[in-house]
Order: sequence, then C-alpha cells, then structure tokens
Amino acid sequence: MSDNELTGPIPPELAKLSPLEVLDLASNDLSGSIPPELGRLAALKVLDLSMWFSDNELTGPIPPELGRLSALQVLRLTSNDLSGPIPPELGRLSALEDLRLSLNDLTGPIPPELGQLAALEDLWLGFNDLTGPIPAAMGQLSALKTLVAYGNDLAGPLPSELGQLSQLGTLLINGNELTDPFPASFTSLGEVWWLEWQSNAGLCAPLTVAFDAWLAGIESQFLGSWSGPRCGAGYANRGQPTAVSSAELRHLEDWLAAETRATETAKDRREALAARKLVDALRSQMEKLPNELRSGPRARRDGGPR
Repeated sequence: MSDNELTGPIPPELAKLSPLEVLDLASNDLSGSIPPELGRLAALKVLDLSMWFSDNELTGPIPPELGRLSALQVLRLTSNDLSGPIPPELGRLSALEDLRLSLNDLTGPIPPELGQLAALEDLWLGFNDLTGPIPAAMGQLSALKTLVAYGNDLAGPLPSELGQLSQLGTLLINGNELTDPFPASFTSLGEVWWLEWQSNAGLCAPLTVAFDAWLAGIESQFLGSWSGPRCGAGYANRGQPTAVSSAELRHLEDWLAAETRATETAKDRREALAARKLVDALRSQMEKLPNELRSGPRARRDGGPR
C-alpha cells in the first residue's frame, strides 16, 4: 500500500491482522500518531511508515509497544514529525536488521539498549535533535555496516568501543557537538569506505602514522572518501564534484529517495549511499537557487532522504 494517496490516521484495527508479515504504508498522506496496537502484530517482519513524498506526516512519539515485535527485521519511520525520545524498548528487537529514524524531531539520548541489536546492519538517526554522548554499548553491534547520526546535538568524545565494529563501512557523524581526537581503536576499522566528521566541536583525526595509513586505506577503496579535520591541521576536503544544473540535481535527489528505500542488497545500498555523497556535496548550490527551483522530496533541514 505504499506510494498511494491514502489519507487520515493509521487504523489501530490493523492490529487484528495477526498473520501479517509486511506493513508498508510509506509515501502516502497519512496523519496522526502511530497506533501502539501495532505492537501486537507478532508475525510482523517489515514496518515501513516513511513519508518520502507525502503532504502530511505522522506525529507524536514512537510507541514503546513496537519493542514487542520480536520478528521485526525492518523498521523505517524516516521523514515524519515524530517527537520525544527513542524508546529503549526497541533494543528488544533481536531480529532487527534495518532501523531508520532520520528526519524527525526526536529528542534525548541514544538509548544504550540499542547496543543489544545483534543483527542490526543499518542505523539511521540523522537530522533529529538527539543529545548526549554516543553510547559505548554501540560497539556491541557486531553486524553494523552503516551508522548515520549527522545533524544532531550529540556531544562528548567518541567511545573507543566503536573500534570493535569490524563490519562498519559508512560512518557519518558530522554536524554534532562531538569533541576530542578519534580513539586509536578506530584504525582497526578496515571496512570503512565513507567517513565524515566535519562541523563538530573539536572532533579530529590524530596526526599519526597509524591514522595516516587508515585514512589512506579509506581513500583506496572503491568510492572511498573521508572528510573532517585532522588534529591541529584544519579541515580536509576530498573529491568535490563539478557543478551541475538545478534540473540535474532534482533528478538525482528524486532518484536517490526511491533507490535508498527500494534497494535491499548490500551492493545496491552502497551505490545509493555513494550517490548521496554527491547530493550532500552539491547542497550549497541549491541554497543559491530561487525557492521555486529548489528540488528534492522534502524542503526541511537537508531536503533529502535518510
């Protein structure tokens, strides 16, 4: 039922569909809150309430009852107006592989309980109002491949435990209030191919031989790049693309919004993320365009999908 023009609230009566495995209501014009009754759908594997191209948005908190969905593998609530904290009960979703909460108005800390999600591969928290440190418990996410937490108010140093994320390929933590040099343990992250940490409050990569080699290794990977300050050396910029027209940028953003939501294989996700890098790098061009020419599925904060 995705990509239609369904309106109004999500009916709590859907909870009576006990055998239901997939509930995909993405990109409609739904309003109101997420019914806590959905937590009764014990067989549910996919819950997608993302609102990519919609006029109305879901509001209110994320129901902690969703933590009862023990079979859930995908939970996508991207690009709504959800508020309040991330429920620590989500840490009970032992089968969860894909958690996307970006582009909402979520507040409070990242719950350490999310570190219990042993199957989690993709965690998207970008462009909310999250505060506090990145929990050391996140280092327990041994299957994690993507961690996106930019555009929040996260503070403090990075926990050295993140250096245990041996599968991590994408780490985007720019636009926060993070401090201090990267822990030495990060040089063990051999799968990272996309790393951004600019626009923080002192977070920097040490000027050591080990970090020089690590960053060079990132650049040597297919589509690999990093961007952020070295300690005491100012900002580094890598791979800035050439200028494109507003029409080309609009086409790219529309394509990316669909691709990021629709693709499922690791290869496709990587291609979608690579395209996202180009969109982010070109964002400043959009700001120079008249309002009627500005493109993208959403005109809030970064204007693009997360």
